[in-house]
Amino acid sequence: FSSRRRHTRLQGDWSSDVCSSDLKVAVSVVGHDFSAQDGDRHHGSEIDLVVTRLLSSGIQLGGKFAHYMADETGSDTWKAWIWAAFSF
Repeated sequence: FSSRRRHTRLQGDWSSDVCSSDLKVAVSVVGHDFSAQDGDRHHGSEIDLVVTRLLSSGIQLGGKFAHYMADETGSDTWKAWIWAAFSF
């Protein structure tokens, strides 16, 4: 998705965050609308879901799911990532 951002501008971005301090879980949903910098061409939109959990031992686990929905060019794309981070 990052390669598309070089040639597009984001319009109508929105996000929503939910955090549970009891479970140390954060959930974020972000939407993007991609339009050409010049002209009225619309490239598509994307929705991202990110979930992270902080464990008591300083380990953070996370996952991201993204769905890009192409309009005039390109093709629809689904991607998923998982990660772990440790802080000391």
